[in-house]
Amino acid sequence: MTGYFSYLKADGLAVAEGPTDGPAQPLFTGEEASIAKAVPKRRQEFSIARSLARKAMTELGFPQTAVPARPDRSPQWPPGLTGSITHTGDWCAVAIGTAASGILSLGIDLEPLAPLPEDLVAAICSDDELRQLNSKPAAMQSIFARAIFSAKESIYKAQYPLSGRFLDMNDVGVNLDEERGRFTGSLITSAAPFKPGHIFYGQLRLTGRHIATSVILSQSIT
Repeated sequence: MTGYFSYLKADGLAVAEGPTDGPAQPLFTGEEASIAKAVPKRRQEFSIARSLARKAMTELGFPQTAVPARPDRSPQWPPGLTGSITHTGDWCAVAIGTAASGILSLGIDLEPLAPLPEDLVAAICSDDELRQLNSKPAAMQSIFARAIFSAKESIYKAQYPLSGRFLDMNDVGVNLDEERGRFTGSLITSAAPFKPGHIFYGQLRLTGRHIATSVILSQSIT
């Protein structure tokens, strides 16, 4: 399926994407409890994401199985798999990697290609990141601010299964290289096994409608 993350190519990696406006999909045993008190929109997003996850599992040669949510709402992937889920108001994407291929964890994020509100820019961006934005064309600065936010989201999702730590927006400093479709994130705090100064490498795509970012962590980080 063609989508915003079709650029992601790696051994043992599969991506499935689709619109969120379709009907809710059947859930597997163990998943219903995760959204027992959820509003209809959340239930729909949850079920569509699980349906896409099972498509990715099939592509990787794994049996389709349940992906319940942990108490912190992160997905509980079956043994041998790791993954990430993202959705906007109109689109959902799921990326799954296999441990056998050396993928330890991954994070993906999708945001609308729209300006980030000014009050959020100040809350999300460090002084260094604000200087980076000031070097961009004025009309694009708030767009790139949202790209920085998305990059941080992908980093946070990728590191969390390994560190178990929720990071704040100022715990990572992001540097965008939109011309090459890349970004780096430098860890400012400690989040074992990652030390301060650890560099995360990610990919960035700005399309006509969305900003897509991703980070893949492999065994080479250990």
